[in-house]
Amino acid sequence: MIQHKKCTCDEDAWEEIVVKNDDYFHNKTVVYYHCDECGEDFRIEDFETGEELFLGNT
Repeated sequence: MIQHKKCTCDEDAWEEIVVKNDDYFHNKTVVYYHCDECGEDFRIEDFETGEELFLGNT
């Protein structure tokens, strides 16, 4: 099981997406833990510190 993955979609659909200067998080570089199959973001964290910025409740 992949850490932070809460859906039952295939693991091949799971992505870790790094976004530099993300407008939603005050231009921080962030990591989205995302399922491409169901479209859910399950966790978003600060790339530099690892601080949790969002945790889905799915």
